[in-house]
Amino acid sequence: MILIYLLANIGYLLVLPLTGSPEALDAMGRGIQFAVSDRVGTAAASVIFGENAAVIMAIMIMISTFGCNNGLILAGARVYYAMAKDGLFFKKAGVLNKKSVPGTALIVQGIWTCLLCLSGTYSDLLDYVVLPCCCFTF
Repeated sequence: MILIYLLANIGYLLVLPLTGSPEALDAMGRGIQFAVSDRVGTAAASVIFGENAAVIMAIMIMISTFGCNNGLILAGARVYYAMAKDGLFFKKAGVLNKKSVPGTALIVQGIWTCLLCLSGTYSDLLDYVVLPCCCFTF
């Protein structure tokens, strides 16, 4: 993950100038310093892909979000399963189905994930995830 992050930043530096002008009309003129709404990735994509950059970035973000949801649903269901086994969650979530997976817990987690995705903006969801992660990693 760190390597991908570093490579993305190197790509931004290779495509966009570091400094720019806030009055410029295009991404090259604004540079990284004055990227619109601090979206350097979209600014770099607009230099590479032109007019279609916003659509391409939106599709890439959607694919990333769906992949993240997949991992969160599968991992979260196991948390519900373990909690149910310890008597801290609904008993039904602690039952494995014929495929040896917590089916009810998967359904509960899937519904919860869908509700969160429909509840607000991407920024709100990011805040919901990042804040607890930062608080519990120390």
